[in-house]
Amino acid sequence: MNSQRSEYRSLAGGGEGGRRPPIPRRSAPPEETDDVKQSLLRYVDLGGMRVEEQIQREKLVEAVAIKEGVEDLRAVAEDFALLVEQQQEPLDAVRVNVTAALDSVAAGREQIAEASERNASSRKLFCFFPIFLTIVAIGSLVALFFKGKIYKNT
Repeated sequence: MNSQRSEYRSLAGGGEGGRRPPIPRRSAPPEETDDVKQSLLRYVDLGGMRVEEQIQREKLVEAVAIKEGVEDLRAVAEDFALLVEQQQEPLDAVRVNVTAALDSVAAGREQIAEASERNASSRKLFCFFPIFLTIVAIGSLVALFFKGKIYKNT
């Protein structure tokens, strides 16, 4: 109820500190009634102007608020663009490092595969080498044994 009164007062111009004229009495003489009617008409016209003026003020305040909001958004967008620009160089360096690391990992995997193959072939060689030496040693002993018998028989 109070909000309705204050709204009415603000629309009628009462919110600005002015008082509205008194309501004329019907029992007043006719010439007074005409004067009061004319003053009321002037007041209504002024009240209408006050309402329009108040609406214009509200629109102006809203426009200023929108302008400030847009300026804030523009400032935030500029700050964001500046931050992105400042961080672009380190991001590029990180991208280069990651690419180099991936290349190194791929090369490392290839080297590990080659090393595994070499290791397997060297194990085979180390297995056959003692067997080969054993065969050569046995062959040498057999040859020495037969050579010694040949010399003894002659």
